[in-house]
Order: sequence, then structure tokens, then C-alpha cells
Amino acid sequence: MDNERAENLEETCICVWGDNTYGQLALDTTNAEQQLFMPKHITFEIHISEISCAFQHTLLRTVEGKLYAAGNNLKGQLGIGKKIKRKTSPTMLSLPDENEKVLLASAQGFHNVIYTEYGNVSEWGGSGCGLLYTSDA
Repeated sequence: MDNERAENLEETCICVWGDNTYGQLALDTTNAEQQLFMPKHITFEIHISEISCAFQHTLLRTVEGKLYAAGNNLKGQLGIGKKIKRKTSPTMLSLPDENEKVLLASAQGFHNVIYTEYGNVSEWGGSGCGLLYTSDA
């Protein structure tokens, strides 16, 4: 295998295992296993540079600065509205400025926070325990 192909495979392939009850492993199949006890390699059409996992969802940040989410959306943690309850394949999230790149992404519990190239910080998801910042103080 040539170096360029190996580098591309490294960016598009991840190894997953654990609980997949809500599709948080992004296996992209309706018949996906609920639990993976052994690591499994999966490949995407996106070049992944960062992964952040929470209780029931996962964020994937690409080399190009795009953000994808998969898993449970009960508390809006996927950033796609609340009508869709879960996504088993990575779904690209929309930022207010579609040209703005995400530099950092963090998923924790039912909550997410991102930092963008323009210095913007955005957060969404479950707001239990005061996790989401509000200016109503």
C-alpha cells in the first residue's frame, strides 16, 4: 500500500467497541449490534481528525473543520433539532456561517461545546446541572 493511500485510510477509518444501543458507534446499519465486545474497524467517506464520545452520542470533527454527530438525540445533543430521536450514521451539523471551521469539539454527558476558527464558542444539548451557559443570571 502506498503512503498516500495509507494516510487517507488512517483518516477515514476508526476502531469502535462498546455500547451501541443508540447508534453512537456510527455503524450506519439498522441491524447493528447493540454491544461490540471486540474492536471493529469502520470506514467513513470523511477525513476524521478528532473524536469525542459522551454517554449516548459521538462527535466527529473532520480535517476540513466540519462537525458530524451520531447516536441518541433525546436531549438535542446531536444538534439537528429534537424531531429526530437518533442517527446511526454520522450526520453533518450546520453552523450559522457554513464556511466557519470547527477547531475543537467536546461531548460530555448529553452536552456539547465547540470552538471555531473565528473564536466563537457554541454549546447545545441537555442543560441539566447548569451545563449550558445562559445570560439569565
